[in-house]
Amino acid sequence: MLLTSANIPYSTSPLELMITALASTLGTFTEKEEVVVELEGHGRSDSENKIDISRTVGWFTTLYPVKLRIHKGNLGEQVKSIKEQLRKIPNKGVGYGVLKYIEQEIEDYNRLPIRFNYLGEFSSSMHNDYFSFSDKVIGEDIAIENDITAKLEINNWVINGTFHCSIRHFAQDKNKVEAFLNAFLEQLSKIINHCHNKTEKDFTPSDF
Repeated sequence: MLLTSANIPYSTSPLELMITALASTLGTFTEKEEVVVELEGHGRSDSENKIDISRTVGWFTTLYPVKLRIHKGNLGEQVKSIKEQLRKIPNKGVGYGVLKYIEQEIEDYNRLPIRFNYLGEFSSSMHNDYFSFSDKVIGEDIAIENDITAKLEINNWVINGTFHCSIRHFAQDKNKVEAFLNAFLEQLSKIINHCHNKTEKDFTPSDF
């Protein structure tokens, strides 16, 4: 439902539903009306510049801070609020990495509390004669020397229709981290069910 029916009533993307759950959970834990999180993207989404990257290998990772206003209304109002906030980000954050070096007025966000990354969907349809998914343990894919630069790093992905979520943390209380993760997953489930069961479609300014 996260990838399909849950996105119909508010014309959302899966990421927008996830960020709605994240903002709501942060609001509960911090008791704040605004929070700053760092979003990470692979940089291969359609961009306004329409650069041809079809012959390149790898990702063009983007990291950029986003200030989220936490809406205290019902689930539907929360979804619409976060959707509109995210869609106001220029070019999905591409360019911030350069901008922060040429604009001295931009604050250097060092070790933000939360980094959130949605890796996307991976399915068995991607199997072919040369490659397929493997569940074998391959060991660490990040060097030990590559220290985590956020206090809490949340990575999300979908494989064959199943949602997966993992958390890395820097010097945080393990029990609090687990409580936060469980609260986030519970809130995401509530949002998905709300959207899936909604029969009428609501529009927001970015739809026009």
